Amino acid sequence: MIDIGSLNVNGSYKSIFDPERFDYTGVDMEPGEGVDLVLQTPYQLPFEDASMELVISGQMLEHNKFFWLSFEEIFRILRPGGLCFMIAPSRGEIHRYPLDCYRFYPDAYVAMAEHTDSILIDCWLDTDGTWGDLTGVFFKPDGTDVVPFDTSSLDTIGGPSVQFMEAAYRAEIYLKQRDKARQALERREAEVADLKKELIRLEASLIKN
Repeated sequence: MIDIGSLNVNGSYKSIFDPERFDYTGVDMEPGEGVDLVLQTPYQLPFEDASMELVISGQMLEHNKFFWLSFEEIFRILRPGGLCFMIAPSRGEIHRYPLDCYRFYPDAYVAMAEHTDSILIDCWLDTDGTWGDLTGVFFKPDGTDVVPFDTSSLDTIGGPSVQFMEAAYRAEIYLKQRDKARQALERREAEVADLKKELIRLEASLIKN
């Protein structure tokens, strides 16, 4: 998994992820606490296509001049069935690191999903906090049935403060369901392979007789 914008300025998400379950790599534009890899550009991630299961990024988008290019890169490196968790402010004072370009509303996440042919599967807006953090969970399609976020609720999306672990819990449910389906498919493929071997054996036996 990759954490984009991982430099510990006002906290880090690293402690959320059990190192026995997640291979965490933090990337940012400068070295420091929480950074495992320093990027040369925010618009090109040094990872292979479809190589990541999970990408997270908190409070990065507003500082990214051409954020849509970085978002495209996220979905290039995500495997089909992979998840992206994104948090960005919907309000708040100017805070340059080194730029402060944008604020985001729920419709922005809908547009970002459409732009990358991904699926927005959940979205929350913190209506209480100073920054009005907007959290989105995006899914890279893999052919399985996934229920998109109901955009009709965008006018009433507010609620209590966003809890990142709630999103992680929901993601774990999606991952378990997907893994279960993959395991069933692998078993079925193994059964088909065994049947093919048996068919070949029977055909060879008939030829001999």
